[in-house]
Amino acid sequence: MRNIGRQLKGYYKEDNAQHIERLPFDISLGITQKLAHAPFRYSITLHNLQKWDNYADYAKKGENENTIEKNAITFGDNLLRHFILGIEFVPSDKFFIAIGYNHQRRRELKVFENKSLNGFSAGLGLKISKFNIGFSVAKYHVMNMSYNFSLSTNFNALRKL
Repeated sequence: MRNIGRQLKGYYKEDNAQHIERLPFDISLGITQKLAHAPFRYSITLHNLQKWDNYADYAKKGENENTIEKNAITFGDNLLRHFILGIEFVPSDKFFIAIGYNHQRRRELKVFENKSLNGFSAGLGLKISKFNIGFSVAKYHVMNMSYNFSLSTNFNALRKL
């Protein structure tokens, strides 16, 4: 469960009082399993389990600009919006390659009917000595990708140097 609680102090005042916003509560459930005799690990994460209708199409306006028409959404499409899938290739404990798919992100961030990699992500990691180096890329928009670089270590392992 994420975001249980409330905001302590608002970002701004409204009518001489702090504007307190609701936190985006999320119930998630996930599993990651390494295959017994293969160098692969798969992950399945279910998210927003507290809300079945996991659909938001804010770009489609109705005839009246104040209303939003919902496109017909199928049972299967709505079900898949709760899933995040991933697979990792782990040939050794010092290297991995991962890819992931988020159906909700793909459907909500697509531009018209353009085919793109929205909803897909990929990354790789390398362990050198006591340090872990990671790089990932995710597609959020037809014109842009998000690149992330990470460098991490275990401080207990550093003390042993």
